[in-house]
Order: sequence, then C-alpha cells, then structure tokens
Amino acid sequence: MNLKVARDLSDARFDMGGAAAVIGAMDLLTRLEVKARITALIPIAENVPDGDAILPSHVIRYPNGLSVQVVNTDAEGRLILADAILHAARNGAERIIDIATLTGAVGH
Repeated sequence: MNLKVARDLSDARFDMGGAAAVIGAMDLLTRLEVKARITALIPIAENVPDGDAILPSHVIRYPNGLSVQVVNTDAEGRLILADAILHAARNGAERIIDIATLTGAVGH
C-alpha cells in the first residue's frame, strides 16, 4: 500500500484548492445573478486504508471502456477527476472546465 511520506502530509491540504475555487466561483455567479445554466462537479475522496481499499496493480474499468491500472494509491485525485469528467459527459455537458489541483502539479 502506498502512503504519503511525512513531508507530503502537511501539503495535502492544497488538494482542495480546485474545489474551493469552484465553490467561490459558483457563489460569485449566484450573487451576480448570472443567467446561465452551470453545473459544478466537485469530486472528493478520503484516501484511507480499509478492507475495500484500492491497491497498487488494481485495474479500474470505466463505463466508457477505458481502464486504468493503479500504480500509486496517492494518485486518487486523477481517478475521481476521471469519474467527474465521465459523469459530466454522460449528462450532456457541452463544455468541461477542469481546475483540479492535483498535488504534484500545484506550485505552492
């Protein structure tokens, strides 16, 4: 099982940056009474070990036929982002804007 090393634990709080930005943007659009149909998807996960945990080498098959092999269980953000994009596409999204702050890509 892959676990974060101690030096990465305190930076895990940055993982919610994209979600916080989406919530702020939706709040602003509401306050400005913007007349548009906008749906925000905020995929969240708690990455904790238990009997149903995804392990390295597990393969996840998505409804669209693609599959992903898990190499590092600390990459759950990529998996839930894929879930959200597939959900948006299935529900007829005309445009998808991704502002995910996947930890490895956040320049803090």
